[in-house]
Amino acid sequence: MGRAEPEALAIGEILAIEDGVEFAIALGNLVGRRAYTLGFAALSTAERVAFCVDELEREVTSGGFHQYFVNAGGNYAREAQAALVTIGAPAMAALLARAMDHFPSPGPPADQEARCALVEAMGDEAFESFAPLDDAFCAYPEDLGALMRTYAAAHRADFHPPLPALR
Repeated sequence: MGRAEPEALAIGEILAIEDGVEFAIALGNLVGRRAYTLGFAALSTAERVAFCVDELEREVTSGGFHQYFVNAGGNYAREAQAALVTIGAPAMAALLARAMDHFPSPGPPADQEARCALVEAMGDEAFESFAPLDDAFCAYPEDLGALMRTYAAAHRADFHPPLPALR
């Protein structure tokens, strides 16, 4: 039997969460459920920023840039780079740009299948070439949680109410 999704919280409830990890998870759940249910285009600008940062952070911290680029979050790499600049994380944006430079011009395709084929063609070299960037990202040259909290608080009116959990 599958697990039920946790109830997503409203942005006001999320902003009241003091623990940084719990805050990030709750914000990711709010915007992720909207993105994967309604589509990226249905998100407000603030939700897109939060979604892109969340997808990037979750993937890179759990499996590196290699994992980010082979999973669906990598579809929004360009948007994630802009989102990092928007929230005030230029060093993180530069790391993502360096990771995107591993792809032929004009960078990683937004299409997951095409991007995966390019990563697969890189072979083991992809893991090796992304490793220093993974380490630099996971050293957190900027506090993404604090920056996202500040951004979300400033744009709280742009976050839609949570969608009901899928059972």
